[in-house]
Amino acid sequence: MWGLVALVAVAWGIPPGAAIAQGPGFEGKGDRKQHFELLHMWRLVDELEIDEEQAMRVFPAFRRHKVQRDSLERRHRVLLAVIKRQLAEDTEDDALLASMRKVSAAGDEIEDAKKAFQTDLARLLSARQQAKLLLFEMTFRTDLVDLVRRSRGAGGEGPPRHEGMPGRGGVPGRRRGE
Repeated sequence: MWGLVALVAVAWGIPPGAAIAQGPGFEGKGDRKQHFELLHMWRLVDELEIDEEQAMRVFPAFRRHKVQRDSLERRHRVLLAVIKRQLAEDTEDDALLASMRKVSAAGDEIEDAKKAFQTDLARLLSARQQAKLLLFEMTFRTDLVDLVRRSRGAGGEGPPRHEGMPGRGGVPGRRRGE
């Protein structure tokens, strides 16, 4: 298992020593975004039951998509900032409309990249893995937020769903320890 985690961490762009040293709990300090990505990757390996051979194909695709998505979203945010500045400077309507078209086009590019990634995943994952991924992505963030809230004392009574393992909340029939 540790070899697979190290392999996937490298494909994800995270030093393997950090992946193995921190494990799934991430109690230490450090880059929160990297911890979140590593936790996400760790849970994906477990949830989708990915072996080393499949990881060699799947996680580079995830990494490429993440890099592309980050770039497109950054561009989208910059274009939105341009509109905000134009509004503050009372720019003419024609310039605002041109900027709005650029924002819309950037949003379309984000959606196109998402669709292309889904097509790639259809080639790399079995139908069952794709279904598990769909459920995992729907619940991972919500479960993670619930876990953080409960650890800070802001949540409801009792332990987080499924022993606090993000991504497990939406999988019907799953019991503790499975």
